[in-house]
Amino acid sequence: MERPLSKGQKKRFKAKRRKERLTRLIDSPSDLSIVQINVKAAPDRIQSLKNWIHNCDKRVDILCLQDLPSNIRGIQFPDHVLAFGPNNPELLETQGEEQAKTKKRNALKIKSPYQEKEMLHAVAYLIHRSIPIADWDVEFHDDVNFGLAATLLLRISDDQTIAIHNVHNQLKKVKIPDLLQKVTATGQDFLVGDFNLHHTVWGGDKVKIIEPQAVELANGLKQARMDLLTTRGFPTYSRGQCIAGEYNSTIDLTYASSAIVPFVRKWEPPDVPGFDSDHRVIMTTLDLEIDRVPSTYYLWKLADPNKFRACVDGSLKPLGFPALTTPAMTDNYARKVVQAFSPAIERLVPLAPPPGSKRPKARPSLVTKRAENLLKLAAERERNSGISTESQQHYKFKRFAQSVIRKERSASFHRMLSQDIAKRRRLYFWARRGATWNKKALMPIRQLKADNVTHHGTSEEQQVPRDRPPDDSDRVALVVSQDLDKSEVRSLIAGAPSGKAAGPDLLAYEGVHGHAAKARQDDYEQPKSWRPVALLPCMGKLLEKIVTHRLKQLAVDHNLLPDVQFGTPGKCTTKALQYLLNNVYYAWTCKIRRLATVMGLDITGAYDRVERVKLMKILQEAGLPEWMLNFIWSFLTDRSTDMKLPGFTSSSFWVNMGIPQGSPLSPLLFLFFSMPIVGAASEYTNSKVRIYPFAYVDDTYLLAVSDDYEDNCNALKECHDRIMVWADSVGVSFSPHKYHVMHFRPPRHRADAFKHMPKIPGLEGKKPEGSMRILGVEVDHRLNWREHVAKVGAKVNDKMNDIGRICNTTAGPDMLALRQLYITTVRPIISHGCGAWFIYGNKKVKWQISKEVANYLVTIQNQCLKIVTGALAGTAGRTLPKEAYVEDILVFLERVATVQRARVLDTPDHERLRRIRRRGKKPAEFDHHPYHALDHAATSLLERANESCRDSKVCNISPSMVRKAMTKIAKQDSEKMSCKIWNRYCEERDPRHWHRSAAVMDKAGWGPHNLRRYRGLSRAQSTILIQCRTEFIALNSHLYWMRRSDTSLCDCEAADETVFHMFIQCELLATARRELYTVLGHQDFYRMLSEKPEIAAD
Repeated sequence: MERPLSKGQKKRFKAKRRKERLTRLIDSPSDLSIVQINVKAAPDRIQSLKNWIHNCDKRVDILCLQDLPSNIRGIQFPDHVLAFGPNNPELLETQGEEQAKTKKRNALKIKSPYQEKEMLHAVAYLIHRSIPIADWDVEFHDDVNFGLAATLLLRISDDQTIAIHNVHNQLKKVKIPDLLQKVTATGQDFLVGDFNLHHTVWGGDKVKIIEPQAVELANGLKQARMDLLTTRGFPTYSRGQCIAGEYNSTIDLTYASSAIVPFVRKWEPPDVPGFDSDHRVIMTTLDLEIDRVPSTYYLWKLADPNKFRACVDGSLKPLGFPALTTPAMTDNYARKVVQAFSPAIERLVPLAPPPGSKRPKARPSLVTKRAENLLKLAAERERNSGISTESQQHYKFKRFAQSVIRKERSASFHRMLSQDIAKRRRLYFWARRGATWNKKALMPIRQLKADNVTHHGTSEEQQVPRDRPPDDSDRVALVVSQDLDKSEVRSLIAGAPSGKAAGPDLLAYEGVHGHAAKARQDDYEQPKSWRPVALLPCMGKLLEKIVTHRLKQLAVDHNLLPDVQFGTPGKCTTKALQYLLNNVYYAWTCKIRRLATVMGLDITGAYDRVERVKLMKILQEAGLPEWMLNFIWSFLTDRSTDMKLPGFTSSSFWVNMGIPQGSPLSPLLFLFFSMPIVGAASEYTNSKVRIYPFAYVDDTYLLAVSDDYEDNCNALKECHDRIMVWADSVGVSFSPHKYHVMHFRPPRHRADAFKHMPKIPGLEGKKPEGSMRILGVEVDHRLNWREHVAKVGAKVNDKMNDIGRICNTTAGPDMLALRQLYITTVRPIISHGCGAWFIYGNKKVKWQISKEVANYLVTIQNQCLKIVTGALAGTAGRTLPKEAYVEDILVFLERVATVQRARVLDTPDHERLRRIRRRGKKPAEFDHHPYHALDHAATSLLERANESCRDSKVCNISPSMVRKAMTKIAKQDSEKMSCKIWNRYCEERDPRHWHRSAAVMDKAGWGPHNLRRYRGLSRAQSTILIQCRTEFIALNSHLYWMRRSDTSLCDCEAADETVFHMFIQCELLATARRELYTVLGHQDFYRMLSEKPEIAAD
């Protein structure tokens, strides 16, 4: 008798079987399977097709789709690449004016981008990810059959390429002669599609009416020696719900050239749930072997760190620590160190399955199994009866079973997601995954186009760089330590981010360029529609971080960079915006209001335009030590790279120009190189106009202030000319057509809007902007911040839509997890740069944000909190922040802005701003400037923080201690203000309501205790609890108020159907109420929803 397996043995045996099944699925037969289907522009049919692909044991290589839904680019296909036709206005029906006028305008509406309609072709392909993108290409017919036909060229081998043609004869608009010319051209043609034509050749003897087009098609294909693979007379389309019904025909055809017919193994209509009516799914299997993409992605998280470390130690010990006296010896030693990791990686780090590999299917739940059995029974009865109408019982059973399966699948996914988040703490992983589900599909790039020129390749010759400029023997170099201790290296390694892509040798010794697509671009064949992402050597990056840290410290200690050059340590975007707005507000607070004009410059290919020799000369003059100059010169020269886009990979080429992107050292080097830009602008003098230049890395702005806009334009033109002199001397080019100019208009300014522009070549015909995007903040010409808050609302909409993909009101992460996501990923979008633009609070402060803007900010947060908590629309705005313990957005912004201002009070930058706004004014006039008035609260916060640190009796009070104390005190003040706001709301609430909600009657009021009642509750429980506590719930009382119910009374007809009535009064629930009272031990309604909410929620 065999001994029973232990728990550990069962677990290992189960894992082994799972691995074997995964191997069988990956090593599927080498056949090429092609599926064709008309999806009737129905997203539900697409979802049914996805489910069948997922459950099918056989790999589906190519799907030829016809009659696509308009949002197909937003539908996720995990194992396939969508090849679709380009957008074209001719392919989408225009919306009538009457229909457009009925659209509602909401302040903030969470809408998914995958719901947007697009003007796409009627045919598309889904190509399996295991097929190399370089081995296939899609050509959409651009002749008279535009939008109705396409050809997929698939490379089988060096000697064979087949053409898979996809046709949709929509409304019989396809021109057959032109179609025949293309689909029979190669001699290796495979033709599929919905031809919507009837002929006895494919329809059989039952065909009564033969269209002229059908005769034309049949004769043309016969002359081209193409054979029909479709079974003659087999019904591929039925008008009713049953494929064997009276109204069926053969209109979905499959043809193959005589050269391909010998490779045809099988033609079959598989049984696909959801395709019982209309068009059938048809699969053709070809006995052709194609190349597959191998796996190159290593799963580092699955490697045993102890075994890996021991293996690497064994490889590194023989290398030792030799004396490295020459650069060649150093390079050779570094190469050996990198190579020492290879054995450990190959042996201990597992490879991920190849792209598109099928994963083992999850075991269906008992509910799903029963629904599937019911679905099979209903389908069998439907086949036996030959009738399927809505009145038939088996039709109702089928619809019910399909609904159950769909809901159970969604519930199963959300259960898995919530468990994964709870056990493995992968909240942000799933949030990022949800964001990818909202990205639209992109067509693979075959070639790059720019200025009507197509780019195919690059030069293979290495451009030998010139020697480094000679060092001046008389210059005095600054002293920077070259010493490196273990603690610094250890901290750098510990702080290195995980999950970053490596280069081809696993540790990315050579640079490889990947590219990320920019959002909302019209043409992705344009190089500027992609953002380069440099994947540099990991070990090289660590060394570059060390040098970057030393160079930053050197620049700060010796003031090597201009004061108006932001982007360095301690000079963030908020400070740059404060510098701009400080000068604008100063111009507006003068006795005679002055006028300000800002112009944003644009450098063409900023990093690539850097002249390395000139940069080295600037660094020499700045006093950098010789060893640092040698490192930077080596960093800048002798670089090669590859360029990779979806479907396009360039050969390796040399890039001996500019500053490499992707390195932490690059932005700092560009700051040194661009110093003369702000320097030339700062040296400009004019008796009428004052120029305030500032820059943030490669973004440069010029602010002109005078008594007249025309003087500003003239001064900006003269200042720009001075910058161009420097640019011509170093080979830097600007793009004036991308410049933005805006005239700030003071409040109650009576003059007409000034339309003139600086007379700079490239600005002809352009008009001043009403608002400008400056460092992520939308600055409008009146500084009322309406445009900025509207843009913030759009960003928050996109972010919350991403979060909404992983949850709904009854499933997904719990409320506390979603609250954490909102606080850490959404709220920072609202608060970006608020230290500069958020002016609010004291009524004496000028130019505060309007009540309209403040209310819109509150609306934005309330909309987010409704998704976070699961509350219904219309829930009181003050209740949600209290229940979720999220401070009012205005209180939060004021706290963040005050802390930002307090942290810079003692800095030279703030002193410079204070001198500017006090220039020519009396002390009594200082507070006319909003920043000066707001500094009072910041000064008070700083003094309280210093006093708190002194009370702690710490010997050495460091700046970090003061900053922590400021943050703590500001949070305490915010807590008091939030409590005050909530108490005032409860007092001012309409007393006519005889019954108040549990949220309002909560005696504990505002505080962190509100989160405790939701801790441990599932998503469904927390949703029902928040709706019960706010009284906004789908009961008759609330539905009647929304005009969704004919009566507000309960079924017992004794009173209105409210939460209080259901828990305390309703006679129909008397038995359940007694059981609830027994468990709780009391009959207090408000305690039910506060002390043991999990019982009430159930």
